[in-house]
Order: sequence, then C-alpha cells, then structure tokens
Amino acid sequence: MAFRPLISRPNFRALAVASVCFLAAYPLAAWVLPKIGPTIALLIFVLLLVGTGIVAGYLAGRSPLMHGIILGAFIGVLAIVSLSVLGGLGIGDIASILKSGLPALISMAIPGITLCTLGAILGDYIQGRRAP
Repeated sequence: MAFRPLISRPNFRALAVASVCFLAAYPLAAWVLPKIGPTIALLIFVLLLVGTGIVAGYLAGRSPLMHGIILGAFIGVLAIVSLSVLGGLGIGDIASILKSGLPALISMAIPGITLCTLGAILGDYIQGRRAP
C-alpha cells in the first residue's frame, strides 16, 4: 500500500457518492432499527457507517483518514436533517434540536467519525490492492 498523506485536497465526488449511499440506506435503517434486537441493530448501524466510509476511501484515492473524518462529521448533519424531514420538522426545529442536544450530538459524533474513518481506511486498502 502506498503512503497516503493525512491532509490533501478533498475529493468531493467521493464524499458526495458516499453521502448519497448513506442517504439511500439511512431511512431504511431508521425504520428497521427499532423493530429488531439491540445487538443486530448495533451491527446494522456499524455496517452502515463503515460501508459509507469504504465507499469514500475507495473513491478518494488519497488521504483516507481525512476523508473519513469529513464524511463522519457530514453524516451526522445528514442524519439530523433526514430525520427532521422524515419527521416533518421545520428548519427552526432542527436549530433547536442542535442547540439543546449539542453534548449528545458530540458524544454520538465521535463513534460516527471513528467508524467512517475505519471504513475509509479499509476502502483505501481495497483500492490499493486492486490497483496494478
């Protein structure tokens, strides 16, 4: 595997494709998670975050650590907006949720960023193994 710098110019196409993958799978996961046991729900949630990280890392081709961190932070925002839109909340409600739940959001963002970064590193590894 070639050396990948920690910071480089972000590959916005890779981040966009990974975000679209998350947006496609998240409503289904949000619907299924309350209906199944906690162990399987946690596994599905982890696979969703690591899977989107793999997509970003595979497509980015550089700086998987940075792309995983950016994707993990952005996915947190996407999840809040997605749940707000699906739940019928307005923009003012999203702002109040962000203000009142900031400590909880930060504590949830740390595992999300970590799992997306792990996925991005795996995706970069897979992409490096496939390259001639």
